[in-house]
Amino acid sequence: MNIRSKLSVGFIVCAFALAACSGSASIGLTPTDAPVSEEAPAEEANTEEAPAEEAPAEEAPAEEAPAADVSAEAAPIGELGASRSNPFTLDIPVSGSSLTITVTEIVSDADAAAKIVQDGFTTNGKAPEGFQYHVVRYTATNSATDKAPSNPWLNLTMYMTGSSLNKYAKPEDAWLPQTECREEIAAGVTVPCEVAFLIPIDETNRMLIIETYPTTAFLAIDEGAAISAYASTSAK
Repeated sequence: MNIRSKLSVGFIVCAFALAACSGSASIGLTPTDAPVSEEAPAEEANTEEAPAEEAPAEEAPAEEAPAADVSAEAAPIGELGASRSNPFTLDIPVSGSSLTITVTEIVSDADAAAKIVQDGFTTNGKAPEGFQYHVVRYTATNSATDKAPSNPWLNLTMYMTGSSLNKYAKPEDAWLPQTECREEIAAGVTVPCEVAFLIPIDETNRMLIIETYPTTAFLAIDEGAAISAYASTSAK
């Protein structure tokens, strides 16, 4: 083989060697693995926020606070003496804007009350058939905040009532020496008063109605007296 032939063979061998080296380098640079491995931690980031969603569960006890009001609503409604169904008894003051009235005695015995009325004035009449007198004795105190004189005759009204719901006022022919205290009372002064009422003997659940502005109060005459707002359902 001459020198030219040898050089040709050498070039051919080198050319094949270079081609083999460049092909091998291209296969080793696969670009698929690197990007995937970098994104994997990003997918786990959301799992760390799960406990934050449980925080509202700690606020549940706050919803139980209104339960404290139940006992207040279960308490009796209405003050003593403020209605026919919840009357008060003797010696409990009833206060208005200018007077405080305290009933100290109610004479309900027919004979005893009739004698008091007869002894009051000679012009007083006897109880008609089927009726009887009741005499109410009370004190009136001038409790006006402005210290002005107060007249029970003008600032106090009393009635008697019962299961019939009728109102019985003082009869015109049953005056007593201290009937409703017609004179003015000085500030802070207390005076005794009395008034007579004429009501049917068969009236039940008898009670006294006291009106001294702005207060209306109901006082039981019969023990355990209580009256419904409707006569048809009144206790007998």
